[in-house]
Amino acid sequence: ALLAAKKKAAPEDAGDAAAATDEYRQVIGTAPDASGQAEAFWLLAGLAYRGKDIGLSVATLHTLIHEYPWHQRALDALEQPQLIASPPPVRDRALVLFRHRFNADAEGAFREVLTDPAADAAEARYYLGILAERAGDPEAALAEYDASVALLGDGRDPVLLGQALWDRATVVVSIGSPDESTAAYTAVADQAPGSEHAPEALF
Repeated sequence: ALLAAKKKAAPEDAGDAAAATDEYRQVIGTAPDASGQAEAFWLLAGLAYRGKDIGLSVATLHTLIHEYPWHQRALDALEQPQLIASPPPVRDRALVLFRHRFNADAEGAFREVLTDPAADAAEARYYLGILAERAGDPEAALAEYDASVALLGDGRDPVLLGQALWDRATVVVSIGSPDESTAAYTAVADQAPGSEHAPEALF
């Protein structure tokens, strides 16, 4: 289906642009896997841009970046000129950079997220903890995880709370005493009993 849509979008068949757009939309809805869907979003965005439908192109790229941050096309989308005037949310850009291990750029983006009072600071702090681990700074990682856990104490996101506590515990184990490690694992089960990590933490 992707191949058929590409053929309809070829320059010599520009008159069939509307049909190609419909083809891509059908592929997005019927693709057997997320990778195929992401590729279809990318092709649809390009077709719309060439057809001067900038609004559709921008909206499609935003969806690609938000829904498929792990896909190479999401990273490619960040560089598209139509997004200069209509950039994606900083959080979405940060997550794409994070997933593709542009660690310094991702850190800068997540710190930018923290400047927005309406943003999810707990999530940003969590990812900053992972980035600190990648940078080989366990103390900074613990500080970020602690900040994330504190913000999540209101029960807003039990899944993220469990993950932050678990990742914090693994850092404590690498640098702390046996008692500190035990307390860190116990905290996973105590504060996030429904977490997928709780049974392993207790073990």
